[in-house]
Amino acid sequence: AKAGDRTVQFSNGKLRGESINFSIADDASMRRDFTGRVVGNKIEGTVKGAGGEAKFVATRVAEAK
Repeated sequence: AKAGDRTVQFSNGKLRGESINFSIADDASMRRDFTGRVVGNKIEGTVKGAGGEAKFVATRVAEAK
């Protein structure tokens, strides 16, 4: 998976109806756990990591051709 221009490890992905859960670990093995709800072209939810918990919104973008 990509986070900006960095490559990260994606794991534990689960999608059940509108509910989605997954984890991402970066180069330093810092893991973040995402829990959210799929709404159209967005995922809205909460991310938890060593620094605490925060809300997030992820938006689907068109693939480059």
